Order: sequence, then C-alpha cells, then structure tokens
Amino acid sequence: MECPHCGQQLELFTQTYDIPYFGMVLQSTFVCSCSYKLVDIYPFEEKEPSRYILKISQSELNTRVVKSSTCIILVPELGVRVDPGPASEGIITNTEGILRRIEHAVKMGIHWGNHQQKKEGKKILKKLKRIFNGEETATLIVEDPRGFSFIVSEKAQKELL
Repeated sequence: MECPHCGQQLELFTQTYDIPYFGMVLQSTFVCSCSYKLVDIYPFEEKEPSRYILKISQSELNTRVVKSSTCIILVPELGVRVDPGPASEGIITNTEGILRRIEHAVKMGIHWGNHQQKKEGKKILKKLKRIFNGEETATLIVEDPRGFSFIVSEKAQKELL
C-alpha cells in the first residue's frame, strides 16, 4: 500500500489484543518513513448495532470511550456530528479525548473557514471551555452500526439501533 502523503510503500505491523468489555481485536499500524501513521482496530466478533448516551460533566471527563472506525460521534449541545470517513481510525480514549479532538477540528475550521464558520467555531470553543471547567454539561452520543463502539460507564444509556 502506498503512503497517501508521499507515495512510498507503507510498512504494516499487526498485533492482537484481548480488550476488556470488547473482546479480541487485531490492531494494524501502517507507518511510513515520512512520519505518516495510520492505526486501526478490527474486532474479531460481531456485535449488535448500538448507541451509547452519556451526559458529560467535569466528573465524567475521564470516562473510557472505545470508538471504532465505523462510529458516529454526536454532541448536540455543540451542534457537532462527526461521521466516519475513509481515514477514520479506531481509538481507545476518554470523553475528554473525544472533546479535545473536536476542539482541534474546530480550531482548524476557524483557521480556514469563512466569517460565519469562524463565528460559529468560536461559540463552540467557548462551550467546550465551559465543559472542561465544569461550568456546563453536554451529551456525548456514540453510535455504531457495527456495534464495536461504546462508553464504559454505568451512567451511559445503551440503545439498540
């Protein structure tokens, strides 16, 4: 496989893991000498399509989130929906990690966006700051049509899609 950045051949590394609550997965890592890297996880077993919903306050920022490459992330209070694309990666993080990725994407949008996009982006960043400071709450919704994504918390509501 060729590197999408420089065109050189990518090197592939694979490893299997038994992840609690998730089961056996294959992790594949593609790396290139130009520093390009793509990591993804592939579960060995099928799950039911599901949606997890968690009200995030400052005390839930460390709640574990498993996001597969087929996952949709929603934060309605921010007007944010993140759909999987061709470069979507599976990650294991926490709710703060998800929000920080959104923050990074919004900052990029502010940098490159038009006047209206910059204005909306700044509103989202202010709300994110209030969430991180414990002044506001938000809802994290993790939807996965393949059922590989979830929020590890007793407070999270699970629904079948």
